[in-house]
Amino acid sequence: MAGSQNGRPLGNMVINLSLDGTRFSRNMDVIQRQIKTAQSAMRANLAVLGDSATEYDRLRVRIDGLSQSMRANQQKIDVLKEKYEEYVRLGKENTKEAQNLANKLNNAIRVQANWENELNRSNQRLRELEKGTSKFGNKLKSLGGQFGGAIKKIGGFSKSLAGMFAAPIAALGIFSTKFSAEMDEIEGKIQAMTGSTAKEAKKQGKIVGQVWADGFGESTDEVAEAVIKIKQNLQGIDDSQLKGITEKAFTLTKITGADFDESLRGINAIMTNFGISANEAFDYMVKGAQRGLNKSHELEDNMAEYSQLWAQNGFSIKDTFSILENGLKSGAYNFDKVNDFVKEFGISLTDGRFSKNIKSFSSDTQNLFNQYKKGKATTKDVFNSAINDLKGMKNEQQKLSIASTVWSALGEDNAMKVIESLNNVNHAYDNVTNTTKKAGKALTDTPISKWKQAWRDFQNTIKPVGDHLLNIGSKILPKVTGSLKAFKQMF
Repeated sequence: MAGSQNGRPLGNMVINLSLDGTRFSRNMDVIQRQIKTAQSAMRANLAVLGDSATEYDRLRVRIDGLSQSMRANQQKIDVLKEKYEEYVRLGKENTKEAQNLANKLNNAIRVQANWENELNRSNQRLRELEKGTSKFGNKLKSLGGQFGGAIKKIGGFSKSLAGMFAAPIAALGIFSTKFSAEMDEIEGKIQAMTGSTAKEAKKQGKIVGQVWADGFGESTDEVAEAVIKIKQNLQGIDDSQLKGITEKAFTLTKITGADFDESLRGINAIMTNFGISANEAFDYMVKGAQRGLNKSHELEDNMAEYSQLWAQNGFSIKDTFSILENGLKSGAYNFDKVNDFVKEFGISLTDGRFSKNIKSFSSDTQNLFNQYKKGKATTKDVFNSAINDLKGMKNEQQKLSIASTVWSALGEDNAMKVIESLNNVNHAYDNVTNTTKKAGKALTDTPISKWKQAWRDFQNTIKPVGDHLLNIGSKILPKVTGSLKAFKQMF
């Protein structure tokens, strides 16, 4: 745009790629909202279709939603890449800001690759359905002609016989296309994409039906995709946990609006870095989202990117969420600012900055720092003690000088306020057990959800009938046809 040297249009806004971090962050938030909107619209359209929609219709909606999401995410990739290249041109590629950009760029590229794979699978399945529908239509046309001719020749008795078979034949069509055959295909997909045995895939396919019957996901196909991704991304989840974990994953994505892959990356990072179970990880994430930690739509992404930093510096998962909340509530614009304060402090303990100012801190902090150097205290220990010292300093100029040296991050007006808030006592995460389960119940405990669950449970319950009718179609009906021919020859 005129007057913006580094500006370029993006939708209805202008992205300015100057090194103004706050402006860049706000612009990236706009792009992120576009991605979330595309994902939300896709889920809403799938919900409008309802359970009675064909797989073909659901695939069309999914393909359109994925395409829109990918277009917005490609804009994100382009802007991040251009921003990073600007740092490189200025010789600042080794700064923490440039490294953060590189991490975000890599994450965006990974999300794009996941969506592309999902889009390709959806397009392939759509082509299979289109091809299969054409063949099925030709077979029906041929069968209809043959059946019509047989009725004319056989007479009244065969008409009565045809009437007797009308209901099961109709049921055969419904169940084979709407549930039984669909579930059979799901089992095959699970086996192919997870390496499960046929027996394991059958059990996991049953879990897909149970999760769907509980009101989660817009289709059995979407639930199957979720189960596959959980098996691929979360280690140590056996089939006894699979139903509960899948339902919790749907609950989290519903609350945060995040992409399913993005949510699982965050959960996996928390499990790996903090050594906690999947159930605990989901409970912390949902609790954090409920308390506003997802206001900039980056909760899952932040955990995927920075949980290792927090864990390595001695912070627990409870510490991490408490400090992030303290920082946001005291004025930090986004998670990156809070993460940087922790990261920068850890660096200052090893690069000499902290030791140069050690005499400005209390004897307790000095002792902890000495213990830290011997490997007997953590960054967290020194961090909390140092912040307490800063809070107690009467000389504001001295406080600012020390903080500026140790953190190198006082460019924003409220930075000192944020730093002093980070070790505030926060009891919000003292007990998060069953937070996700309760949230999931709230999402599915509505009149419309109850009706949906009842209808889905009915279909799931009569699946064996559909299986039996499919067997009739492949084994018994040919024999019935032979009997009709023999009966015809008697006259």
